[in-house]
Amino acid sequence: MYVILDTDPGIDDACAIAAALNEPSLHLLLLSAVGGNVSVENTAKNALRLVEFFGKEVPVAKGCSHPLMQEPRHTAVHGETGMSGYDFPQIRGSFVEEHAVIAMWKAIMQAPEAVTLVAVGPLTNVALLFRMYPEVLTHLDRLVLMGGSDDRGNMTPYAEFNIYVDPEAAQVVFDTCEKHDLPVVLCGLNMTRQAVLTTGDFKDIDQLGRAGHMLASLFSFFYKASQTVGENLDSGARIHDLTTIAYLVHPEYFETKQASVMVDTTMGPARGATVINYRKPKNVTVCQSLDNEKVKVWLKDLLRRIES
Repeated sequence: MYVILDTDPGIDDACAIAAALNEPSLHLLLLSAVGGNVSVENTAKNALRLVEFFGKEVPVAKGCSHPLMQEPRHTAVHGETGMSGYDFPQIRGSFVEEHAVIAMWKAIMQAPEAVTLVAVGPLTNVALLFRMYPEVLTHLDRLVLMGGSDDRGNMTPYAEFNIYVDPEAAQVVFDTCEKHDLPVVLCGLNMTRQAVLTTGDFKDIDQLGRAGHMLASLFSFFYKASQTVGENLDSGARIHDLTTIAYLVHPEYFETKQASVMVDTTMGPARGATVINYRKPKNVTVCQSLDNEKVKVWLKDLLRRIES
């Protein structure tokens, strides 16, 4: 499966990137960075740090620093750099010359088969890609994204972070996918809140070689930082973004329902909320639940294979 991962790492993003880089069934064409959890300068550097940590040749492109219509919003739970908790070596390589939107367009159009686009940050890059290069829509297999919720939010009572940061971009993406009948898989908070690594899992992962130690160190920081804002459980950390990669590899671990989705782009209290309509289902597959134990077994097995 050919994949592009648009991301704003971010500690749970780091886990998703690690899986995407090392899962044998995936061919990762490009990592495109967007401003989100931290600034785009930091998210791009973090993506490149992970590529170099794992010794891969995947290109990294720097994308949009600002949402379409509002000032950037960042979060403190990932630390100042976005991947606090582990001392990465200095970056040796460089980003691709083109803006991430151009790099995405080139990678999609040059791929030997339809590409799966995965987005685990604000959808600014993706919205601009669809508006500037609509021809990519016939070269995409589907869009898989972490964002939104059919339940409560984590930035406001109604809105999830990735959608809240750039709701106009999210609406462009959902509108475009519906118009062109491009399948969308939505991994929202109602499901990702079930994706939990416990502190016991941190200890298990820490024993799984260099990669396991790196991720366990990041998770430990994320767990402690999340306690200060009440976002994560007392027993561990939620790994929201990893669920997108797990879905690509093991869709049988997930329960889903079809729906249509729109985004509240008003300036009212529900700004950034995803309005999910199950009564008029269209092109969006909304994940309802997952088998968290099987996802954890898959992740740990992947880390063991990296070190073998």
